[in-house]
Amino acid sequence: MGKGGSAGGSMAARFIGQSKNRLDDKDRVFVPGSLRKAIEAAWGKEPRLVTHLNPVGTCIVLASEEGWLEAWERYNQMEWHDEYAAQMRRLQSLSEIVRMDRQGRITVPPFLREYVGIQDEILFVGCGDYIELWNPEAGRKILQDTFASAKDLISKVRGRPGVSGGGTGGVPPSGGGV
Repeated sequence: MGKGGSAGGSMAARFIGQSKNRLDDKDRVFVPGSLRKAIEAAWGKEPRLVTHLNPVGTCIVLASEEGWLEAWERYNQMEWHDEYAAQMRRLQSLSEIVRMDRQGRITVPPFLREYVGIQDEILFVGCGDYIELWNPEAGRKILQDTFASAKDLISKVRGRPGVSGGGTGGVPPSGGGV
């Protein structure tokens, strides 16, 4: 495995935060500054990126081409007669290689935007080693739902093997306000 091991393709990539930007008339959008800096630090000034529909079709994932190729190589090695192999290979048609230009813009393929209901604005959400692109309304709803269940989620995750207790991960302890 090259630099990666993760869906994003580089262990150094750490994308956090969220920001909303508008598409221009050529289907391009500026990648928010903090995310752009993280992309450049992890994958270079003019990286080859991949946009693809996430597995449940609710948002578009933006990852490095290298990470995407590593992930799909595992699927491509499935036996052709495997009941899921053909379906997994067809999912590759819901992906497209894009480049971030020197101004920090990417083109978001219209066919992917149509799947997730993105029209003129995109909500960028940093997810650790990759970035999600959402219809702003749907993205805010899922983030609100996630935050509402954060206390329960963190206690479940802490109970899993290999996850240390440590701090609260930025979530107020029991009884704490937000």
